Formats: sequence, C-alpha cells, structure tokens
Amino acid sequence: MSAELMSAETDIVDLCEACIRAVRHTTQIELDFSAETLPVLDHYARHSGVPQAEILELLGPLCGAYFGEVVRRTIGDARWSAPSDDLAAWRLQFLGSELQFNPVGMALEVITEEPADGWGAHLQAPKHHQKALADAIHVFGRVSEQDYYRFTVRHEVIEQAYLRLGGPQLLS
Repeated sequence: MSAELMSAETDIVDLCEACIRAVRHTTQIELDFSAETLPVLDHYARHSGVPQAEILELLGPLCGAYFGEVVRRTIGDARWSAPSDDLAAWRLQFLGSELQFNPVGMALEVITEEPADGWGAHLQAPKHHQKALADAIHVFGRVSEQDYYRFTVRHEVIEQAYLRLGGPQLLS
C-alpha cells in the first residue's frame, strides 16, 4: 500500500471519528456507518449553525468523510482517492462502474443547501455511461429542493446509479 493511500485512509478514519464524536455530543446518538444513521447526519448538518467559512471548513470534511464511508461500506466496491490536503480533489471511486464523486463536496452542498461549484459534488462517470447515469437519477422523479440537499436522498441516488452502471451486488 502506498504511503499516500495510507495517509489518506488515516485522514478519513480521523475525520470519521471526529464526526461520530461531534454528532454524539450534539444529539446523544451514536453513528455506526449504516445508511440508517444518515437521517441523524442530515439533522446534525442542518442544525450546525450559520454556514460560516470556519464552520464549513470543519463540518464539510467531517460530514463528507463519514458520508463517504457509509457509501463505501453499504454500496461497495469503492476506494478513496484523497491526495494531500486538497479536499476538492478527494473522490470516492467505484471500481466496477467507473462512478465517482467527492463526498466532501456533497457534504458542503447538504450543509449550505446550495451547489458547491468546483468540488466535484455530483456523480461523475465516463461519457459512455452518461445516459445510464441520467436514467438512474431520473428513477426518483422530481425531488424537492429540501430533499435534494439530504444525505439520505444522495445515498439512494448513488445506490441506484451504481446498480444501473453495472455495480456488483450491494454489501448490505
């Protein structure tokens, strides 16, 4: 295992542990990396206060790392790419389907309830998979803006996209 990958994994673990502690301190609920804990993370992200730059710099990585790990553990066949301290370059990549996204970018969108331009927060796939990706997303029909900015809905969309693009059987 490369030193960069080991460092990235350590960063992800540290951020996840910090997220779990922060959510437990605020809500008295223990996160366990299951999809069922995402409504708790949604609540925590929404009620964390005014999304000032200092708060976002902390909450985005904490919530993003935890959300990414939930996706990786429940949907599967994914690996982190987390080069150096450039959080905008982080990606969770699904090996079997070439699908990827930036969990920190998604977290920033959930927290601020607005697009996080330049963060790669949306699902990305090679050009030859774009139609299948669009079809997977359209399965949900029209989604309210409030629901669009929820970790729970994002998890469901990622799951559908992964299955549509030929991902193996789900882990849970």
